[in-house]
Amino acid sequence: MKDKKLNVVLLVVTMIASVLAAMPAAQANSGGLVTTDLNDPNVTPESLVNTLMGGGITVSNVTYRGANRAAGVFSGGTGIIGFESGIILSSGDIANVIGPNTDTATTTDNGMPGDEDLNSLIPGYTTFDAAVLEFDFVPTSNVIQFRYVFGSEEYNEYVNSPYNNVFGFFVNGNNIALIPGTTTPVSINNVNNGNPCPAGNFPSYASNPDFYIDNGGCNPASATLNTELDGLTVVLTATANVNPGVTNHIKLAIADAGDAVLDSAVFIEAASFEAPELTLTPLTDTNPIGTSHTLTAKLVDADGNPIQGETITFTVIDGPHAGTTGTAVTDANGEATWSYTGTNEGKDTIVATGAGKTSNKAYKIWQKISVPEFTTIAIPFAGILGIVLLISLRRRKEE
Repeated sequence: MKDKKLNVVLLVVTMIASVLAAMPAAQANSGGLVTTDLNDPNVTPESLVNTLMGGGITVSNVTYRGANRAAGVFSGGTGIIGFESGIILSSGDIANVIGPNTDTATTTDNGMPGDEDLNSLIPGYTTFDAAVLEFDFVPTSNVIQFRYVFGSEEYNEYVNSPYNNVFGFFVNGNNIALIPGTTTPVSINNVNNGNPCPAGNFPSYASNPDFYIDNGGCNPASATLNTELDGLTVVLTATANVNPGVTNHIKLAIADAGDAVLDSAVFIEAASFEAPELTLTPLTDTNPIGTSHTLTAKLVDADGNPIQGETITFTVIDGPHAGTTGTAVTDANGEATWSYTGTNEGKDTIVATGAGKTSNKAYKIWQKISVPEFTTIAIPFAGILGIVLLISLRRRKEE
């Protein structure tokens, strides 16, 4: 009887030991990123696109070009990427984004070609290992938007170098992966905190550091986020004007640039690709101080039909004119307009709200008017007067 009890105890102890032995691996992944690429039969290009879809969008004609391990889905991004789940495209292997950060030069060469549209974003350089997801879509409103994060192993050593890994979101041929309120593409050289690494061989000036998060770009031991990526952007929103009710096209692409070394990745949030029922345009504009800027909000229902008679509130939520607000009522086309005058230099962020909806963000850059100083005008003017006087005196002498 004692032997039987002892055997049972030993069996229980063995089982507990087995569980404990397995815990470190599970804990290492606890709270971290999990990726599944296109090698899994349950993950297809179509399922990637379906993962992205929010409201107001129907899709068709999905295609993918690239290595299977360069595209897939992820989860566990909260507290690391900035959103929980979505899809991921990489210039290497998507599994390489899983933390912790142990190396500043993680690389997978897939032996794939680059992409001509990405080449056009970095004239003079060739791309390699492109991962390209494309599809047609029909939106119910005139604006689409989605949220994303870009990260790379090229940070920080290759900032301001020719090895500028590139990605783009081409809507009807136009790249919308831009720094908010500008026409500047998001890239290694355009979003960074410089090149502070002791072994850095390139210039160290920073570009748009407010949009950048350093994650051990010079020293992996200093990384604060549980991802192998040495640096990444904050969560950004891509926004584009589109043609409602008809077919539009989008191409999501990423590649190595200059060589096939060092991985980069772009994460796109699940269910964030949407056509908002309340939109605000123009998406971005630049005016001199002292002039008026007019914005148009458009409200439609889930089927894209305009909604009349709703009060829309326009609010400057950030920038030199933060707090400025106004209202207007939608007309038969579902549109309401509002204007305000800029008095200070800087970039405003504006949103519209109404009928329980919040629009996309719109941006307005106010600039000072450059007026030449009097001396700049007076000097050439004085010269002209002098010439006229000399000619007049000569004529008098001849007479």
